[in-house]
Amino acid sequence: MKDCQIIVVAHQDSFLPPLPEPYKEVCIYYDEVKPQGYRHYASGEQFSLKFPKAWSEVAILLNLDSFASGSSIVGLAHYRRFFILNGFGNESIRYMFPGKRSAFLKSQVKYLELMKDYIVVPRKVDFTITAWDQFIEAHADLEELMNYSCAELDIFLEPLFGKISSKQVLKDSNSLYPFNMFIGKIEFYQEWREILGGLVTEIEDRVIDIEANLPPRWGGFIVERLFSVYITLCISSGRWELTEKTVATFNAPPFWRRSFLRIEQILTSERKIRSLARLVRRILQKLMMRATAS
Repeated sequence: MKDCQIIVVAHQDSFLPPLPEPYKEVCIYYDEVKPQGYRHYASGEQFSLKFPKAWSEVAILLNLDSFASGSSIVGLAHYRRFFILNGFGNESIRYMFPGKRSAFLKSQVKYLELMKDYIVVPRKVDFTITAWDQFIEAHADLEELMNYSCAELDIFLEPLFGKISSKQVLKDSNSLYPFNMFIGKIEFYQEWREILGGLVTEIEDRVIDIEANLPPRWGGFIVERLFSVYITLCISSGRWELTEKTVATFNAPPFWRRSFLRIEQILTSERKIRSLARLVRRILQKLMMRATAS
């Protein structure tokens, strides 16, 4: 599909072949040294965010149309996670071998045309407890900020759905639409981006006010729940026609295999000494951590 682009967010060295169109892999980085193996990069500092490292894929999501310019259908995926568009039963996640990633995506391109009338979202992941309780169990230090974020989302969603309680939506459900992933019409994305842009500003200001010491990637964890609330309300109200698809997760190669692949990349690069020293340091740190753990 010429008018479709799916932005694939990455954040570490790539050891896999480039992706076929319309998948466009964008590596977001925050340090001076860029991860290796990508055609497209985005510095975390180029986004107008007070806590750029906290948002990860959300930073790309806020600027998706700048990476997918001119497309009427856009999507967001993760370098290890992609939709299985031709279906694969009712499972939420299917694990696949990383070396098959490129071939798998080539096989999926023909199904994108069939998705143009739908908003594709991940098949729900089920919990034994509510989606709210599961979040608090996994991220207890984010409870106060999550309460605040849900209250703010209620304000942004009221013009679309009337008075609602985002927190109650999560409390009433034992499942979640995970990963901040979707494929859909540009209008669907623009609607969510407008909501999300205002939310991110309010949440960042709140973090400054409470002087919170939060874990890495806290923004991505919160937005994942908020996006799930939005999707749930879209489905119940019929605002958008959505379809759930299984997510293929490609496990990373073993550490020893990644190390050999990285050495091969370094030996053909311009900054051999600096890059090789960095890799050796990382390998030694891994070995020391394993020795300490044992």
